[in-house]
Amino acid sequence: MTLSAPRGKAKEPYHKGISREDVLDAALKVLHESSLDELTLARVARELGVSAPAVYHIFASKEALLAAVAALGFRHITELYR
Repeated sequence: MTLSAPRGKAKEPYHKGISREDVLDAALKVLHESSLDELTLARVARELGVSAPAVYHIFASKEALLAAVAALGFRHITELYR
């Protein structure tokens, strides 16, 4: 089982054609392919094919993105535990 952002009804509106889940999935891909140090919002934006401000509209900082990725990981671990 791979870790990915849960899909379903979008809680946040799309910005420039991307959703919060899209950004999380791209961040997970970057982390899988490289390191934490190489994860930036600009790199995630390039992965999605959008400008960096489009990603910053969804996550204000790298720390906010990492907190969301960590929360996603904890939810995944909880589901596996159940």
